[in-house]
Amino acid sequence: MKYNILLGTLVVLVAMASVPSALAANTFYLDPQDSTGSPGGSTTVNLMLEADTTTFAGYSLDIYFDNSIVNISDASYVLWGSGVMYHGGNYVTIGINGAGTGAGTYTLATLTLDGQSTTGISNLNFSNTLLGDGEGEPITHSIINGTYTIPAAIEPDLVVTKIEPSKTIFADATNVFTVTMKNQGTADVTSSFDVAWEVKAATSTLISGTETITGLNIGEEKSFGF
Repeated sequence: MKYNILLGTLVVLVAMASVPSALAANTFYLDPQDSTGSPGGSTTVNLMLEADTTTFAGYSLDIYFDNSIVNISDASYVLWGSGVMYHGGNYVTIGINGAGTGAGTYTLATLTLDGQSTTGISNLNFSNTLLGDGEGEPITHSIINGTYTIPAAIEPDLVVTKIEPSKTIFADATNVFTVTMKNQGTADVTSSFDVAWEVKAATSTLISGTETITGLNIGEEKSFGF
């Protein structure tokens, strides 16, 4: 006896926001600091600055990443309008000058992160950072690096756990079989799927058919008979 399972898999990946709890004065960071994406999907992350009372009027920085896992494909500037992003393969350069601005929490730009792999983690590391005061003098500042993760796919895993009877078949009689299916995966099956069965003698198929099971939650078992 053999079985075939046909179903559509819906993968849902949830990006959880993670904002640093305590920031030093004049700190570049990402919001969320640790972001999550999916293969071929896009995730947005904000480039942030926590500024103290010092007036700043411009910034420039590089963000390095593992381009086998993620690509930063775009930067949409929020503070001071439009700007240009330079793409260096495994890093991007972002920067712009504007009117003098004082203390506060600022969204500098919104970054688009595109998943490049099936699973993995990439660091998002700041480098060559500059915060300027508008007079050509640099302002002391700090950074908090981030990460981007493509987690293993969340999906069902359907198996046959029991076939009764498993061996004995009586000739010239009605034989009733019960098949039990279990979802041992990490996601519910919310739609229906078909289980195909057949009874064979040597190389000949004596009888075959298909049964439909509707829904199977994580860890749940359902049986059908024929």
